[in-house]
Amino acid sequence: QDGLDDFQIGPLIVSTNIIDLTDPTAADDQVNRRAMILDVEPVADIFPFTVDRQLLVSQCTGDHERDQFLREMVGSIIVGASGQVGSYIIDRLVANEIPTIAVVRDPNKLKNSNLPFRQADLFNTDQVVKAFYGATTAFLLTPENPSSNDIIDDTKKIIENYRKAIEANKIKRIICLSSIGAHIEGKSGNLIMSKLLEKSFDNFNIEKIFVRPSYYFSNWLGYLSTIEQFGILPTFFPEIGRAHV
Repeated sequence: QDGLDDFQIGPLIVSTNIIDLTDPTAADDQVNRRAMILDVEPVADIFPFTVDRQLLVSQCTGDHERDQFLREMVGSIIVGASGQVGSYIIDRLVANEIPTIAVVRDPNKLKNSNLPFRQADLFNTDQVVKAFYGATTAFLLTPENPSSNDIIDDTKKIIENYRKAIEANKIKRIICLSSIGAHIEGKSGNLIMSKLLEKSFDNFNIEKIFVRPSYYFSNWLGYLSTIEQFGILPTFFPEIGRAHV
């Protein structure tokens, strides 16, 4: 009943080259070399090509294609992965089976020896850019170095390397460990480091999350011996804000 809608589409092929037509044979499989097809591997008229600015199609996966696949699999980059905060974040991500790569200066300090990592000195621009390759999310912080002669200048250098790495690798989201008081103008001591970290990405059109904790309980670890000896926990909190534990 749909006969009017049915029509034959001519095949898109290259006609074969035949020297002569075949003759009727008295027996099957008789040799007729004059009717041999010259091109034993006919090629289609449509030329195969790729879209993503690649060259001719190859029969194997090249480095670029493999890197594109890994780019989807890397997931999150965690800076300071061997520290108190970084190691905890990594444990949670791994527990939830979220692809994660640790960025550390000294791989020997990693708590999980099976964790994928990339070694980078945060003062080395090339190393930081390479460490961020393939990620979509980056967790950033401003590590403090007590032996630094100019901790603010060091922070500026590290943040600038963050900026270059994020821009070069097209990172979509950053999560920065900041601090309460980072919004305060003027001289605020080491809080300036957190303020620099937040302000440095104002002109980046990406998702930005700034975590501003009010205190790090890990700061009390240095007082363990005092606690054990005197039963007193030194603190700078005013008496009105203390809680009985």
